[in-house]
Amino acid sequence: RTATPEAYLKSDLDELVYAVSEAWGQPCTNPDCADRSATFIDTQSHPFNLVGPKCDDIGMDCLADTQDASYQFRPGHYFDDGQVWAVVGTLGTETGNATYVSLGLNQTYMRLGAKNVDGSALEGSVSDFYGGRANSDKLYVYYFTRDCKGLEDLTHGFCMSVEATELVIPAGRAGTLVERDYMAVGTQRGPDSELTLPSRVLRLLVPAD
Repeated sequence: RTATPEAYLKSDLDELVYAVSEAWGQPCTNPDCADRSATFIDTQSHPFNLVGPKCDDIGMDCLADTQDASYQFRPGHYFDDGQVWAVVGTLGTETGNATYVSLGLNQTYMRLGAKNVDGSALEGSVSDFYGGRANSDKLYVYYFTRDCKGLEDLTHGFCMSVEATELVIPAGRAGTLVERDYMAVGTQRGPDSELTLPSRVLRLLVPAD
């Protein structure tokens, strides 16, 4: 597994997370937004190794070989009290680390894929917004909330509604955000996840009327 190192985008990504909080009129206390955001977890590196051959080596019940993609996730997202979750990350199809990107929401308690965003739907989600960011073509911002209606001026249409149904995210249940980068360019393997930049998720609230 190989990858194009994405570390050079870290400051751009951190600044974008803060710019999103400002755009919503809910600025973070700290410039890095550590008070209101969390970093996605890489499942293919220490200490997790939940998929692939490293998982086999430590005796885990693995998800087959899964070397065609990198996997990162962030659990614990509720939707019943006006929460809006902004996912800010690098777009693997633009950094050279994926031919296909999937951003999904899993129903945690059933281990069920509930919603999915094709990577092509993430394109352009930064370029014309948030004050003209550096490397905007290599970054994305996408929102998940109960109902995107009425939030178009803030989400710019890059938003997915999360129904309170049994097979999506029922009331009182949490969802897990999952990102996959499939097949680094020129290979038949996912990118080396230790060289990619983990996404961030920022907690926002639907603005009061």
